[in-house]
Amino acid sequence: MTSGSTLSQSTYYTVRQKDTVTGCFSEISQALVEWHAIPDATIISTDSLYKICRGDQVSLALTSPQSFLSATWNIEYTKPDGTKEYVPNLWSGVTFTHSPDTTTLYIVEAMTIDSCLVKYTQLVTVQPLPKKPAIRDYVYCQFEGAYPIVADSLSSTNKLLWHQANGQIDTVSILPAPRRALNLLEYFIDMSNSTIL
Repeated sequence: MTSGSTLSQSTYYTVRQKDTVTGCFSEISQALVEWHAIPDATIISTDSLYKICRGDQVSLALTSPQSFLSATWNIEYTKPDGTKEYVPNLWSGVTFTHSPDTTTLYIVEAMTIDSCLVKYTQLVTVQPLPKKPAIRDYVYCQFEGAYPIVADSLSSTNKLLWHQANGQIDTVSILPAPRRALNLLEYFIDMSNSTIL
């Protein structure tokens, strides 16, 4: 016989056998069933939305690390042909940093300090990158007036971020230009192209 009880604490079970012919009972056997709570743990990330851009890394951690003796990270993702791929034992430990190529389900199999095996899962979405904007080389001669620099984007909702060689973002200036100083301006895409004047 299997007990159908749902336990919420440790308890003892006793059992004895009755002979249906003689009506006699056996001695009592006793068993302790130890109840262990499953840790209230989750997988957390530096990105609270669990969304990254393709090529980026995601850092994941299992909360309540003191509750576990070990943790093994496995992943599952869908290949381009639509089949599921499961990769076991990718990493061991309560923290994991990974750079997935596609949206990936992270599965942690953890052993609690009470020797219970539990699983925690978290889906991380990998978002595609926008296409590289088209821009050509320019020649600028000292003392020339300002002229437009154009870059094309394939989406009218995207923003073009302009970078100079020094790493400055969203601004463009051409130096030296002693006869005319150019202001540092921020440019947003307008109808599929962004023009710097």
